[in-house]
Amino acid sequence: RYIFNITLSHSLSIEDYGDFTLALKTLGIFSSFILLGTATSAKRFLSEYMHKHDQTSSLHYIHWNLHLIAKFSLIFITFLTTLCVAMLALHFFNLKEITSYHLTFYLLFLAPFGALAALLASYLQCNGNNVLYNLCTQGGMYFLFTLFLLAMTRFAPLEYTNQTLWILSLTVFVVLNLIEIAIILFYFPFDFIKKICAFRSYVKTEVLPSWKKTAHRLIVNQMVFLILCTVDLYAVKFCTESTVTLGQYAAMLTIAGLLWLLSCSIYSSVTPNISFLLNKKDLIGLQKIVTK
Repeated sequence: RYIFNITLSHSLSIEDYGDFTLALKTLGIFSSFILLGTATSAKRFLSEYMHKHDQTSSLHYIHWNLHLIAKFSLIFITFLTTLCVAMLALHFFNLKEITSYHLTFYLLFLAPFGALAALLASYLQCNGNNVLYNLCTQGGMYFLFTLFLLAMTRFAPLEYTNQTLWILSLTVFVVLNLIEIAIILFYFPFDFIKKICAFRSYVKTEVLPSWKKTAHRLIVNQMVFLILCTVDLYAVKFCTESTVTLGQYAAMLTIAGLLWLLSCSIYSSVTPNISFLLNKKDLIGLQKIVTK
């Protein structure tokens, strides 16, 4: 992540660096909204089903996840497409140039890709692949961004506009999704994968009330947390006259975020076990994990 920010700060102007950081933060909020808490609740339910080798419940839960994300992604893309039609109309009548909007709006179209990447990574963690989970969530996206940025700088030096940054982000998320799918295909049994792919046969009555209740509670908590982590960037963006202040503030947050990154990496390995033991009400096993 920090190598990515160093590379990004050398490739972009300080103003563009701040705008791109704000756009990525906003993208994370909307990606989490599309998930509706299912990536987090999977660590409670799916990890338990996989621990018990309950393939039927695992399939039902994954099918519910996929249908939920597909439905809300379609609604979200439809809403953005409607806005795009309005933008094209304004551009056609020479009222507002279509390329003059903030980068954040263009990146919102990638929210379904971000949601899928987070969901697939949570499946890896539920299956016990904590190292791969950390690589996909903490380092994978930033490594790909850094790799493509260096490749663009070395082999195809282009001016970094909203369009080139959007294409770069799209490429990163598509490649990340493909990598995660390849990893799941390698670690999950082939018969299980075939049944997952048949999610169109999913029956709506198989959804447990506890799945929805937990997911809804978690998405509220997660959205509040993400908004609080981003509202300061918007405050700096709209409350300061200097165009470079946002970029400087974003660089400062990146450096300060090192401690938060380390704590997240440490606790991600025990999260699925804690969820399983809480459901099982195994207080002795839970105490052993907490006091390690």
